[in-house]
This record gives sequence, C-alpha cells and structure tokens, in this order.
Amino acid sequence: MTHRQIDFNKINEKYGALLEDLAFMAFGICDELLPYPKEDIESALLAQAIYAKSKGDQQALNIMVYGYMQLAVFIPREKYNIVKEAYSPDGLLKIKADAELKPSFFKIQDEITNDMKKRTEHINKILNIQSSNNLSSEQLRR
Repeated sequence: MTHRQIDFNKINEKYGALLEDLAFMAFGICDELLPYPKEDIESALLAQAIYAKSKGDQQALNIMVYGYMQLAVFIPREKYNIVKEAYSPDGLLKIKADAELKPSFFKIQDEITNDMKKRTEHINKILNIQSSNNLSSEQLRR
C-alpha cells in the first residue's frame, strides 16, 4: 500500500467553497462534483476537527463537523438523477403525479438523513476518543 501526501487545508478549502455554492441543493448533490474523493475529504475533515478540538477552536470544530455531516448529501449520479427530476421547478407536481418517482425520492432522502445521523455519531465518537488516544488515519476512516 502506497501512502500519498494529502493537503488537508486545500481539500477542506475546495470542499467548503463547493458547499457554499450548492447550499440550495439540500435534497441531494451528485458526488461527481466533489473536488476530491469522498474518502480524502472525510479524512481531511476528521483530522482538522481533531486539531481544532485540541486547540479549543470551537468555531473551526463546528465547521469541520458540519462539513463531515454534509458529505451525506453527495450521492451517486443514479440517485441524483431521481432527486433532480423530483426537485425541478415543477418537481412537487411530479412527485404527486408519478407513483414510481415518489417512493424513490423519499427513499433517497431517508438514506441521506440516516447517513447524516451516522456521520454525526461517528465524528462525535472520534472526537470523544481523541481526547485520550492518538488515532491513525485508518481509525479515522472507520
């Protein structure tokens, strides 16, 4: 296994700018828009959250936790296409009229909500454990 250098600041800067640009798309964003692989963004956010916590920087910590949770909104293209169809300007009408679209759309929304919950639990667990242990990048990804 080869190790590659990851610039956490650069990753988080580009990801943060993307979140700002796409904040209106809360129902799902195509993961192809991510500036880096999702795993790299996760690692960068976790590492900087741990650093912010160690420095007592609550504002930076909150930003990293929020960014980590928001990764759940980035979904594969096939799911994004369903969300996009349902959330067009006339999307609400499509959801009501299309018996197949409605359950698919709401299933994706449930998946996003569940992933957000899992991410929140995971990062809180990591931050609580971090106080007493040094964590490797492999532990951060679990």
